[in-house]
Amino acid sequence: MDLTKFNSKQKEAILSPERRIVVLAPPGAGKTHTMTGAIQYFIETNPEAENIVAITFTVKGSEDLKSRIDSPNIRIST
Repeated sequence: MDLTKFNSKQKEAILSPERRIVVLAPPGAGKTHTMTGAIQYFIETNPEAENIVAITFTVKGSEDLKSRIDSPNIRIST
């Protein structure tokens, strides 16, 4: 995964060893971009991972994540 497209705070969230992360930021700050990166990184580094859940606050955020991530092991909802 190319981490050069993320800023330092986004990289911190993406590379976090925590199994649960919360991304809080104002509109347009890159929350969906960061969550997409975190999920893709997790999938790449844990190929045996199953049942990943991503929860967003908005339908638009949920739809954006679904369009960016193609994996049968993830459930995305609001």
